[in-house]
Amino acid sequence: MASSEKLTDIVRDQTREWLTSLDAWAEQSNILLPILLPILLSVVAAIVFWLVFSYLPERKRRKKLRPIVELALFDAYKKLFSLFDLVMRHSSHSPSFFQSKIRAGNLSEEDIQLGLQNKCLNESYLYDPA
Repeated sequence: MASSEKLTDIVRDQTREWLTSLDAWAEQSNILLPILLPILLSVVAAIVFWLVFSYLPERKRRKKLRPIVELALFDAYKKLFSLFDLVMRHSSHSPSFFQSKIRAGNLSEEDIQLGLQNKCLNESYLYDPA
């Protein structure tokens, strides 16, 4: 029985020490809690507000707009390609030999000058003016 009373006393002392340290922490937290809790709540509210009213609508708008922009860019690419192909072709209804250079973006200024060398704006020179 003496050993069980000793064990009970040890457990009671440890519990008192733990409660005393818990009380000290609670008193210290009461000083910091009124300052830190509003800051933490305002940060959380700001994140939620930003997410709902800024990020999600912007993402939705971007998803709607992106295919339109990509299609416009692809159309511009096709038109530029056809213009450069028109400049570089050697006869009127055939593709140019420079298509791979045009697609790669390696067409030099000398190549363009070579392509424009014997070109004219219209084909009126083919007909006799008489």
